[in-house]
Order: sequence, then structure tokens, then C-alpha cells
Amino acid sequence: MGKTKKISKFIMMAIITVLFVMLFSVKALNKPVQARESQFTNKGSGPLYYNTYDWQDSHNSFFPESRMKPTIDWLAENYLPFGFEYFTYDGWINGGTRHTEHGYVTTHNDSWEHDIGYWADYAHSKGLKFGVYYAPFWLLKSIADGPTLYAEGTDYTLKSITSSNTFEDWYLIDPDKPGAENYIKGFINYLKGQGVDSIKVDFLHHYENRMGTKKLETVLKWMNEACGDDMFLSFSAPNNKNHANIERKYGDMIRISQDIYRGGWGPFSSNKRGIRKTSNGLAAWPEWDNSFDALIDYSDLSGKGTVILDPDFVNASSFNTDTEAMTAVSLYVMAGAGVGITDSYENIGRRAFVFQNSELYDLNRKGFVGKPLTRDVNNPLSQIWKGQLTDGTWVVGLFNREETAQNRTIDFFDDLGIDGDFLVSDIWSHTTIGTMSSYSEDIEPHGVRLLKISKLTMEPYGGFVTKPQEVRMSSIDPNAEIHYTLDGSEPDEDSPRYTKPILVDSPTIVRAKIIQGDGKGYEAKGIFVEEPKKDPVVEIAEGIKTITAPVKDAESLVLPKAHSGYTVRIKSTDHSDVIQEDGVIFPPEKDTIVKLVLEVMRDSDRFKADTDPISVLVPAGSEGNYKVTYDSKSVTLSGNAKLSNCSACTTGQKIGNLGNGPNNFATFNNVYAPGDGTYTMSIDYLTGDPRSLFVSVNGEEGKELLLTGPSFSTVRSTTMTVQLKEGTNSVKLYNDSGWAPDVSKIVIRSISAHTIASKIQSITAPEKDVTSVTMPTVPSGFAAKIKSSDRPDIINTDGTIYPTNRDIIVNLIIEVTRIYDGQVADTEAIQVVVPARTITIQSVRETIDSYILSGDVTVPLVNQLNVRLDQAEKHINNGKKDQAVKKMSDFLKDLDNEPMQRYISEEAKIRLKSDAQALIVEWTTY
Repeated sequence: MGKTKKISKFIMMAIITVLFVMLFSVKALNKPVQARESQFTNKGSGPLYYNTYDWQDSHNSFFPESRMKPTIDWLAENYLPFGFEYFTYDGWINGGTRHTEHGYVTTHNDSWEHDIGYWADYAHSKGLKFGVYYAPFWLLKSIADGPTLYAEGTDYTLKSITSSNTFEDWYLIDPDKPGAENYIKGFINYLKGQGVDSIKVDFLHHYENRMGTKKLETVLKWMNEACGDDMFLSFSAPNNKNHANIERKYGDMIRISQDIYRGGWGPFSSNKRGIRKTSNGLAAWPEWDNSFDALIDYSDLSGKGTVILDPDFVNASSFNTDTEAMTAVSLYVMAGAGVGITDSYENIGRRAFVFQNSELYDLNRKGFVGKPLTRDVNNPLSQIWKGQLTDGTWVVGLFNREETAQNRTIDFFDDLGIDGDFLVSDIWSHTTIGTMSSYSEDIEPHGVRLLKISKLTMEPYGGFVTKPQEVRMSSIDPNAEIHYTLDGSEPDEDSPRYTKPILVDSPTIVRAKIIQGDGKGYEAKGIFVEEPKKDPVVEIAEGIKTITAPVKDAESLVLPKAHSGYTVRIKSTDHSDVIQEDGVIFPPEKDTIVKLVLEVMRDSDRFKADTDPISVLVPAGSEGNYKVTYDSKSVTLSGNAKLSNCSACTTGQKIGNLGNGPNNFATFNNVYAPGDGTYTMSIDYLTGDPRSLFVSVNGEEGKELLLTGPSFSTVRSTTMTVQLKEGTNSVKLYNDSGWAPDVSKIVIRSISAHTIASKIQSITAPEKDVTSVTMPTVPSGFAAKIKSSDRPDIINTDGTIYPTNRDIIVNLIIEVTRIYDGQVADTEAIQVVVPARTITIQSVRETIDSYILSGDVTVPLVNQLNVRLDQAEKHINNGKKDQAVKKMSDFLKDLDNEPMQRYISEEAKIRLKSDAQALIVEWTTY
């Protein structure tokens, strides 16, 4: 019996042990992945912040101190109300060498007047937090190799704690050396003392690849300990080996995808889609080349108490459409990732709205983190995300990464585990869609539908307070008791009960909750904020609604006149073959409507804003205009110049490897011209940096074009004039001393007579006593003549000038002819001032002589007039003006003598009297 009891007791102990092990194993399986313990990771969702990366990357430069205040002010006014509370600057820190006695760098760049602490204080004064970019495991060579400095609290020199490994301008700290821990922790403590709230530590993979994984873990551990619960710690560019098993233990946030560089859909979703980068079987930076793949793959690590995912910044203005930008921020919020604005205040324009959705970013405030239905990046279900709020509300994101519309469906019971009907609302439109038990929609390419599934809805779910508006609430149970507050506090049964729409006319947080009935505990919250004041640049851009339509054959577009201190330019055109971004017009074969977006820029700080698309009607060009395109099919390549495929090029190919030596060039032979003269040549090119292209026509000296562009996958166009001969010509593209841009094609166009005529808006005013008009210069291949004159007696159509004794305004119309085909066009009427001619006794004689030849004056009157002139001249020469005046008065009497009227025409009489009177006035006045 005793033996049986012992066996039973043993069996019982074994069962208890097995159960304990099983229970422990289940707990271990359910335990979140190991992560840094901080207030930041415990929240769940990542920070909402601003980073200066895009401006710095586009300028390849440190961030100028002159931009700090306007950027911080802009962030505080426009985005802080929506939760974007961190201002952070990025890299390019090589030029920041000023330091403390322990080698801690005190400023972003030596050109800055103020230190880090000054700008941290300024950010705090605006209600923001302040972040810096640095890697405490770096040490500038100039500091280590300069005057001897010691790690804080030690006798170890800074040079002694470095390794032989370097990265650009820095030594790498060796954690095995005494004093290294003091330096790294001391640096972070120094930053904390300056008021810094976050630090971005970059290039972890460079450190790990040079120093090893073990040493990387040591320095990250020290940073974690030094940051504590006070400073947000972000790791960037890590290898993330073994699913970031080291990085996630010590950082609040870790980068999981490649830099966005210039942004757009590529780095967000399509770059090397589905391809993971590894080295020797382990992840290697960058493991993923797009944010979408990375967020799917690392979604198992996110959540409350775990690491925050960093898919890099959102450059909203870089996306092709608003939809793409909305998709990007929707995914970041759904994933609980950090959301970092990087658009500069000049560039963000109307895309600001994607960072000003109070309903969307309220999810972040609540610590929301969603997950995809699968972590298989190639499975369409990975484009459906879901997550639940504490009140039971589900949030669902239906994404479409594809190039065509795709159906996305969420079944509430099968996918969410909830039964029955629920109210479904849209987070972007802030409206209720309806009562449903499932949702299905064909999502547009690159689009998203972001849904709330709840038993309580509010409409609208917040927004800008621009005028008094009603807030309405609905519940799945029509008899449910809904209570609300207007101060953001949690409603209870003592709060006002909702019975009718609530009027909101000022910044308010409306918070509602079902206290009794089906859906008890479900909440809704709307955050209504004051609309930021519009910058004058935005107001100017919004005020530009039309553009003056060009006339027939116009060569350039007249843009709206800019306010003083502002510049207006064309930002985009949907028909660059008709109107280019530089305003050059190529008259189309038929009337064409071109949609333009203009950009208004304030000259003082280069702040920019865009207009809405504006339609411009460009009339068909005149008959006889000539246009021929020459592309890769008609080019002869020399040296290393070669053709390559180009999806952005209308020809499908581009010419590359041009220049960098005299042998690498391209020649377009057989370039035809219908006649000798001046033509325009447009060149489609691609470049990512400033490059010179030289153009030589028919072997003449080349003309240099300095060309710029955003990338080698974006086509830009430039236009120049060239002199061509009738028949075939050759055009050579080259750069003997440097690389030229890639070239897609050239287009030769004739210049219309109307274009030349429209440019002639004035004629050189004739000098006094000049007898012929100086005609305006026209390009080779054109001719100009006077078509009409409203005073042919003053300026004849042959250009002869007949000046009078007073200034006369004459209106001329010039006719321009294109020689090779006789195309003509007229200018507008042009005013020409013919100055009064100089009147002398000799000039009067010459006038009489001309009238004798024309028969307007005959003898005997001629003899009398010449006698009077001789007498007057004699008195003038003797200084007797009074006697001379008397003789000219006799001259006038002779002209009016009745018997003499048959010997002079009325025209001659008027002219000679005018001249005589002019002489009398001159002699009696001076």
C-alpha cells in the first residue's frame, strides 16, 4: 500500500512538472520579442517627427543655420497640432568640429553661430522636442589627432580609445579599450544636458562590418544605458542580422529599409520588390530596398513593449499623385512605425494635407499597431492590414501596390473574429460608409482604403475649424446611450448625453462613448484644430487661375506677372512637346490644350507653392512650318558612346557614355533643312548632376550647354537656335573634357514668320535730320520691310524719312517674310518718333530746290524767295538779327502775295511758311 502511494505520488509530481513546463513554454511563446525598456517602446507606435534629410540630400550639404528658425516655426504651426512633435536634423556633419574639453561635438556645422543647446531650447519654446544626428562610436580624426583630450573621468586620451578602423573623417571607437565606455556614455549625457530629446545613430553596418558584431552590441548596450528613459534612441542603416536580434534589444526604433533618397513610389513599394539582401546567409544592409516589403517582414517585431519600426522618411511631394502619398502615410500608421516628414517647407505644397489628418494620427497617439494578414511579401494578403483599439474598434487598411486596380476584401467574422453588423467609416474622408458585416472594394492602383469598424461613429472625425459645423454621432444600436465631452476627457454617465448634432466653431476635442446598450464601451474622438494661416506664397498660387492663351505661332508663353519679390515658373506640363517647362512653345499641328502647373517662389527664402492645373489652348501653327525628329535610328556613334534602353524616353533608347574624351561623341548626319536660315533645335537629355554638352553644326565651333536634371531616368528638354543650310546638315554632340548628359533625341523645327514678327516690338528711333529708317534685325533666313505707314509723308514705305519742323509720331507695321517658303506675318503697329529737322537758311534753299524739281514752285516767285533768303543771310552774318527777321517777314509776304499764288502749290506754301516762321522764332528768341 505504501509502495502504491509512493508511485502515485511520483506520477502526480511528474504530471505537475510536465504541466509546469508546458505552461512555461506557452508563456515563452507568447512573450514579446526582447526589446529596450523605455516609455517609447511601451507606447507601441513610433514618433511623429520632422527630419531635414530631403533638403540636405538634394543639396548634398549640412543644414544651414539660417533655415533652422523658419523650419521649426513652420513645423510647430502646421504639424504639431497633429502630433508631429520632434524636430531633427540629419547628417553631413563632417564640418561640425567645435567640441568640449572631452571631445563632444557642440554644433551641427562650424558655420553655425549657435550650439545644439540653443536650438534645443528654441524648439522647446515652440512646444517641440529636439533631435540630433550623430554616432557616439565615431570620433572625428581632427579631434583625436588634435591637442590631447581625455575621456571624461579618466586619464585615457581620446586617441587611445580608437581603433585602426576608420570611416570617412572618423576613427571608430574600440569598446575593448579603457575609457571607451566613458566617452560614449559621456557624449550622450552631454547631449541630454543640452536638452536633446532624441538621437539618430547612423551607419551601424559600417561599424559592424569593420569592428564585428560583438563590439557593435557592446557600444549599443552602452548607448541604451546612457539614454535611459529620457532620450529616444534610433538606429539607422543596420545589418539587422538574425532579424535584428541585437539592434532591437537596445534601440527604441530601428531602420528596416533602404534610404528613400529622392523619394517616390520606388523606395516606398517597388524597388527590388520581394528581394531580400543577404550576405553569408545573414541579412545585410539594406536588407530590403522598399519600405512596404520591410514593414511586412518586420511586422512580427512591432507592438507595445517591442521595438519601433523605421521605414525611413515620407517625402510626400515626391510622389506622383496624392493617392500615393496617402497610401504611404496610411501604411506607416497602420504598422505603428515612426512617421517622419522630410519635405522642406518650400516643396510640400498641397501635400501638407497627408500630415494633417487628425483622425489618422490619433491612431498613433493611442499607440496603435496593426499587422498584415500574412508576412509573405509576395502574397496579396500582405496588402491587407488590421489592428484593434482598446475599445474594440478595428482599423483595417486595404492597400494596392499594383499597377492595375485590385480587389481587396475583409470579412469581419473570418478575418477579425467579430460577428454581426458594424458601422464602417473612412479615415481619409471622415465619413460613415454604412452598416456592414464585410467590406470589399476594387482599390485603385497605388491606392488605399483605410477603414474604422466600430459600433459608434462620428462625422466628421475632426479636421480644421474654418466655419461652424455640426458633429453627428451614430451607433449600431439606435437606443444606445452616447455621452460626450468637449475637452478631450473620457466621457462617463455624468457627461452630457448626445441627443442632437453638436455645434463646433472653435478648436475642440469631441470625445464620445457608448455608456449603455449594444456597443457599450466603444468610443469615438474628433480633434478639431485651428486652420494654419496661409503663407502669402500659397495665397498667390491659389489666386492664379488662368494664363493668357498664346497667339498663333507664338514661340514663348507669357506667364502671369509675379508680385514684387516673387518668381513664377512652369513646374510641370502634360504636353512638353507643345509647351516646355522653360515656357518655349512648339506650335502643334492642331489646336492643343496643355495643362500646366505653375510654381510660385518667394525669392528671399525660396519658399514655394503650386497652382492647381491650368489649361492653356495653344493654336495650331501656320502651314509650312517644319519639324523633324532625329533619334537613335539616325545617329552615328564614335568611341565609347553607346545606346541603351530608356523607359522614360519616347524613343525607347538613349545615347550614353558621351564625352569624357574627344573620341566619344554622337553625330546626327543628314539633318535636313528646307532652306538656309535659323531653326530651333530641342534636345531631350537625362542627367543627375550638372553636365556640359557641346553642340557643333556643320563642323563649326561648338556651343556649350550647361544642363541639369534630377536623375538619369528623368527626361528634360532644352532648346537652342542653330544655323542650317538648305539640304543636309550634320549635328555633333560631344564633351572633350568631361562627361556629357545622356541624350534621347533632337528635334529640328522651323521658326515661323509670326514668331519673328511678334518679337519686333520697337524700331530704333531716328536721329535728328536722318533721312532713312533703321530696320529691325531679323534672323538669317528672314526679311523685313515696312508694310504700311500712317504718315507716308513723314516715313514712306521705302524707309525714307521726311522730317518737318516739329516732332511727329508715325505708326509703322513691319512685314516679316520667311524666305524659303514666303510665309509672311505682320507686327503690331509700332510708334516711331521722327524728330523735328534742323531749320537753316541753307535748308530752306534746299527745300525750294526740291520743289522746283517737283514743279511745286516756279519763276518768277522762285527768284523773289531766293533774293529774300540772300538778304536775310547777309544780315545774320553781320550780326543784325532784326534786319534778318524783317527780310524773312518779307519772305512770308511774298508767299501770300495774291498774284504769285499760281506759281506755288499749297503744300509748298505751307512747308516754306513753316520753315520761315521757325527761323523768325529762333532769331527773336535767342
